[in-house]
Amino acid sequence: MAEWRIVKRTLFDGESFQIERKDKRGNWVAGYGVANTLEEAKEQLSKLKEYMENKKDKVVYQE
Repeated sequence: MAEWRIVKRTLFDGESFQIERKDKRGNWVAGYGVANTLEEAKEQLSKLKEYMENKKDKVVYQE
């Protein structure tokens, strides 16, 4: 099971919330989403987790 976290970033024009995932080496990797509020970040994270779980079940064959 993948580990996820929401990180609060303070910028010069306000703050944002970044979604990160832990990779196989144990490093936190950004690039999974950015939101303006914590509620938006939580919503994005729940959709992302659902997508990643469903993605593993699907197999695509290419010839």
